[in-house]
Amino acid sequence: MRGWVLFCVAVVCAIGIGREARADWDFQLGVGYSQVNLGNGPFDGRGGARIEPRFSFGPDSLPQLRLGIGVGFSGYWNDIRGDTDVIVIDGDTIFVDSSDVESLSLIEPEFQLSWRQPLGMRDGRGFYLEGGVGVGGVIANYWVGSSWGWDEFKSEWDAAFEVRPFVRAAYQWEKWQVGLEGSYMFGQELDFSPRVRGDIEEWYVGGFFGIRF
Repeated sequence: MRGWVLFCVAVVCAIGIGREARADWDFQLGVGYSQVNLGNGPFDGRGGARIEPRFSFGPDSLPQLRLGIGVGFSGYWNDIRGDTDVIVIDGDTIFVDSSDVESLSLIEPEFQLSWRQPLGMRDGRGFYLEGGVGVGGVIANYWVGSSWGWDEFKSEWDAAFEVRPFVRAAYQWEKWQVGLEGSYMFGQELDFSPRVRGDIEEWYVGGFFGIRF
């Protein structure tokens, strides 16, 4: 709970600073491959996809410093193979077979703090390298159902505090940006069932484009 309070306070302060001071704002959208680690079950090392829209600004007095907010969305899918299996979720026993699936979806709202270092940039154009950290929460949904018709057997939600260091490299024009990025998210325990529980981790690598305003 304390982590969520600090996150909300940080977001409010960042927006307030950006409105009061002249700032260089940008919007970026990142898309790429991600891999989740959650316990020793079906989502240990499972690959998926991640997308993240985000806003950030750098005050004119220190433009290399970036303050912003972002929300990441990622999803993972597991086809249940073999003969009939038994899954226990929240005390309910579910019988599944090879035609059934399970999925894990993550929503990650964050406050992001970073340092954007220009590399030979002239007249607002050139390369930059940016390193920073995102702090926020991970809201997760675990779903079990039939792959034919999307019949839902069980759906559970859980949430945890998370931290995500990241690094970005990009080329910037007067209004546009394009680049590559990577990150590693680690957080507290998520608990859906005896086979889907543990401290959450997520690796991500992808590309992004942005617009300055």
